[in-house]
Amino acid sequence: MARIFSKWYIYLLSIAISVISFCLIVSFKTAPKEHERLQIFLGAYEAKVMDLQERLEEEKPDGVKSISLRFNYVSSSNFTYIFSTLRTEMDIIILPKSYVEENEGATLNYFANIDTEYLQKEIGRELDYYVNNDNETKGFKIYDSSLEEGLFKDLITYSGDNDKSDYYLFFSYKSKNTGELNKKSKTKHALELIKNIYENL
Repeated sequence: MARIFSKWYIYLLSIAISVISFCLIVSFKTAPKEHERLQIFLGAYEAKVMDLQERLEEEKPDGVKSISLRFNYVSSSNFTYIFSTLRTEMDIIILPKSYVEENEGATLNYFANIDTEYLQKEIGRELDYYVNNDNETKGFKIYDSSLEEGLFKDLITYSGDNDKSDYYLFFSYKSKNTGELNKKSKTKHALELIKNIYENL
């Protein structure tokens, strides 16, 4: 009896292992590859995350299977920790200028240098850039606090009770979706997404 039970146990275990292995293989093969997905990090005071995600999906470039939005309250005590764990995984990062200036070592070193002529050609409009102390162009303004105008102004709360700051968009230096901004890029999907958004403001 014990021998029969042992055989059934081994038989059921082998089936379970086979099913799990099959599911893992299917998941691996169907999951979007790095050049088929875009990952965006947003640090702001508040955001309508579901509506913003929907808007990003509407502007999704051809060839992109998924867009992932990671939002965190820039005023939270653990914001810097969360950002530091995600900054190299993202394609696009949106942050307040005040935070970037206070944390240059933890931010600018992880952002791609921007060829302004190339970026303006790809996006199709003039941009207001963020230039660091080494005269390197690192990002561009997407929200002007004095005018209260910019991208997603109805979906993102850019200013807190005691802080009005311009917001800038940056590209991760490791992103493979930024065209000529990274020699290892496979696509320019991140640039195409921004272009689509501007065209449909």
